[in-house]
Amino acid sequence: MATLHGHLIRQAANKSRKTFLRDASGAWTFSDVDALSNRLARVLVNSGFKSGSRLGIFYPNGNLFALAHFAAMKIGGVSAPMDPGLRSKNLSYILNFCDITHVITTLDLWEANRYILGNRRIFLGNPPAADKSLPPNVKGLLESASTQPHEALPGQTNDALPAAILFTSGTTGNPRGVVLTHRNLEAAAQSIIKFTGLGPDDKEMIVLPLTHLFGLGHLHVNTINGATAHIERNLMEPIEILKKIKDQGVTSFPGVPTGYSYLMDRFAPLLQESSKTLSKIILNSTAMPHERIKKLRELLPNTRLFMYYGLTEASRASFICYNDVPDPLWRSVGRASPGVNIKIVAPNFKPILAGQEGEIVVNGSNVMKEYLNDPEATQSTLTPEGLRTGDLGYMNDDGYLFLTGRLKDMINVGGSKLNPCEVEEVLARHNAVSETAVVGIPDPHGIAGERVKAYIVPKEGQTLNRQEIMEFCSKHLETYKIPQIIEFCERLPRTDSGKLRRVELKK
Repeated sequence: MATLHGHLIRQAANKSRKTFLRDASGAWTFSDVDALSNRLARVLVNSGFKSGSRLGIFYPNGNLFALAHFAAMKIGGVSAPMDPGLRSKNLSYILNFCDITHVITTLDLWEANRYILGNRRIFLGNPPAADKSLPPNVKGLLESASTQPHEALPGQTNDALPAAILFTSGTTGNPRGVVLTHRNLEAAAQSIIKFTGLGPDDKEMIVLPLTHLFGLGHLHVNTINGATAHIERNLMEPIEILKKIKDQGVTSFPGVPTGYSYLMDRFAPLLQESSKTLSKIILNSTAMPHERIKKLRELLPNTRLFMYYGLTEASRASFICYNDVPDPLWRSVGRASPGVNIKIVAPNFKPILAGQEGEIVVNGSNVMKEYLNDPEATQSTLTPEGLRTGDLGYMNDDGYLFLTGRLKDMINVGGSKLNPCEVEEVLARHNAVSETAVVGIPDPHGIAGERVKAYIVPKEGQTLNRQEIMEFCSKHLETYKIPQIIEFCERLPRTDSGKLRRVELKK
């Protein structure tokens, strides 16, 4: 397999003047990104960065983020994206645990975290005015790069070496570093290309965080394809983003189900009008309710709607296109991607029959190398059978995978086990419910073990009460599965990648 920076070099040679990246600051061609990343690579090497070093990219979405990502790879170093919203505790943990020696960041982020960043080599994408002095270890990124030759350094071509360390969302405990090789990143990107048909003529709008593999993977897709990526910081300005989709002829808009639900509920006419050129939507992070899929397809009848299943440790493991399957399969996350093997196993790792629930195990080139500095977790997760995902699911006779929950999320009510996803699925059918999450909390009397608690976000303009929800659930659930505690709220806690922070709801 090739390396991602190898693809960039190839595109710069073949499509030098084609726009590769576009953000609020302007557009960069493939030739621009290749030459600038070569210059930045030289700056890093001159400051002590070498093959195997880790570059912290503590930067918001944009062209400079991508530049730093490629520069690290060209040296044989490791890109370590860090969420700009990290709190000081997690930032300090990642910097030290990952042994990050060099950091690309903004002036604001450096000033807010300068004592945590310490004496590391810091390069600012937006340095202060010339009359403001900086410590010796802090330099302007582009200013430093401008003095360097644009020719490439001798690069590394071993696709089995680490390319990136991505940190899991931190839904439990400290962030966990997932070490991914060039081969892992290439395999995940090629899966997207093969299944969705994304090609060199596509223009993709990326609002997803590049610090997570969903967003970063689409940067890789456009690198391999020689296509154009429009990068926005987030979805906080939906009207402006939808206008850009229309004006710039965007053809693909990957996103999370909660983001699309927001657009459908608040900006449906604008989404419909802006998306006349939109041929593909790619979803991930969590399953999308059936009625939401139906509404999105009705709004955008000419747009192909894809969903994939995966996790940072094994991205793009399965795919489905909702346009190509009947309604009953809309609950599925599809069949295994090319080159990926998925099986459902019992606790003893023995395969089980189609339709039976078990743990999902994944094998393929998309599976991570290891957890950083955690051999025990690596050994328990990477088994001879494949990567244990911790996800529960079943497979039908045709190989379609259905997710049913997480092993750690199972609720024990008086010895009877229940899956919170089953209760959430029932609650989602209520006409006045927008979102819901169900958790188990300790029984204060110590009798039942755990009690079922539901958090419910009502639809805009709707009111709900506990009795109404209880009566609705009693028609569809066994008694022990009915939530005994119900809390109505304005929103559910989620990670930047759209995943539910269920652990926060248990506090």
